[in-house]
Amino acid sequence: MIEEAAGITRFKTKKRLAEAKLEGAKQNLARVYDILEEVTRQVNSLKRQASKAKRYGELKIELTLACASCWAQIPLAGARRGKTSVDLNAAPPN
Repeated sequence: MIEEAAGITRFKTKKRLAEAKLEGAKQNLARVYDILEEVTRQVNSLKRQASKAKRYGELKIELTLACASCWAQIPLAGARRGKTSVDLNAAPPN
């Protein structure tokens, strides 16, 4: 009753509301930190995946070039084989 007369009750109510808001803000901040930590882990994982994908792409190009080089040499190998056969046929018998 004395508090009501002095007007203190109103300030105590405002103080409780402010403390409740502050607690809510602290909880929200804790959630933000948790989310930030999780997103950071995901970003790191994605960076590793991107690095592996880049390496895969580089190796795929290297393999494609190696295969193209092999395929390009097949006609040359056939021509050499044919020349060798002709040389063997032209050799005098022992």
